[in-house]
Amino acid sequence: MRTWDLKGMSIVVGPYSVDGFDDGDVFVPARDEVSFTKQIGAMGEASRSKTNNRAGTITFRIKQTSPMNDKFSSIMISDELSNSGVVPFVGIDSGGTSVFVCPKIWLTKPPDANNARDAGPREWVFDAGDLSMFIGSSNAPA
Repeated sequence: MRTWDLKGMSIVVGPYSVDGFDDGDVFVPARDEVSFTKQIGAMGEASRSKTNNRAGTITFRIKQTSPMNDKFSSIMISDELSNSGVVPFVGIDSGGTSVFVCPKIWLTKPPDANNARDAGPREWVFDAGDLSMFIGSSNAPA
């Protein structure tokens, strides 16, 4: 039996280790488009074309009360003031085999600042220029 444990994920954005996650989908790396497209000829033969697009997004769902918001805000402000908010990203599942790497990610905007009676999530979406993704298994024994 194998067990997934989010605590086994080591996630680093620029100089910061990421923590303070909210509930739900807390960390979502995703490619912008498919790696291959399919074409069907007049006689029904299939061919494919490689898109060569490895760009994507990395979404973090952080608790409103987490100090991680301060760190992500500092990256955003640094980029707005001096174009210095392009940072590397690494996500490694130490209890499994998944690995996510991108040498250059950046925020396109701060998250919406919803404020309610109860603390909610902040969704930070980073654009990724060349997102490598190895989606593996969890090896942590139960």
